[in-house]
Amino acid sequence: MTLAEVTRALRQLRVSGMAATLESRIVQAQADHWAPLDLVASLVQDELQRRQDRLLDRRAKRAGFRDTGKTLDTFDFDFNRKLDRRLIFDLAAGHFIEKHEDALFLGPPGTGKSHLAQAIGHAAIQQGHKVLYREAHVLLDELAEATLDGTRRDHLAELATVPLLVIDDLGMRKLPATRRGRNEPVSGPGRWPVLTRPHLAGFHLSAEAQRPSTSSARVPRTD
Repeated sequence: MTLAEVTRALRQLRVSGMAATLESRIVQAQADHWAPLDLVASLVQDELQRRQDRLLDRRAKRAGFRDTGKTLDTFDFDFNRKLDRRLIFDLAAGHFIEKHEDALFLGPPGTGKSHLAQAIGHAAIQQGHKVLYREAHVLLDELAEATLDGTRRDHLAELATVPLLVIDDLGMRKLPATRRGRNEPVSGPGRWPVLTRPHLAGFHLSAEAQRPSTSSARVPRTD
């Protein structure tokens, strides 16, 4: 078989990671005098990496982040020097998710709360967690629609399977009376991104209900 035929066969076998790097790996193997097993191992590693990258991409898309590129790498810590970096990176490590703890970001607008909330969501995806991001009014719209079509219980059960639920912009919009249920937040000052592990029993969206004692962060003013 020619190189083109092998590449085509690999794609038919759905190992596109190997197909994409086959030619360059052969050149590298010849230049460095690799053993045949080393060449095969490199191609297998390329395929595994491609599948891992695609998995992370799919999870990031399913998370539904509002903004693109909001990661810790793109966050300007110098813009807000009062921010506790150690606490932010501790949250990004994901231990609070494994412990089923919650985190609440408090602070005035423009201090980076939404950026950090999404960045921690991206970090959780890199660690293998499924993440769901919703602005509070969008989440409540979804719950209202699920109530109308009789699927509210199923919708809550699905939310409860997500290890990390990021609820952004709590208190940014005044909710009409029809959406103010016993367990739904009303309007209030500021924006409160919440990173929470939802539990089906006693499902709360209220910021006070989700206030933790060990994983909260107050984002200070920049002036």
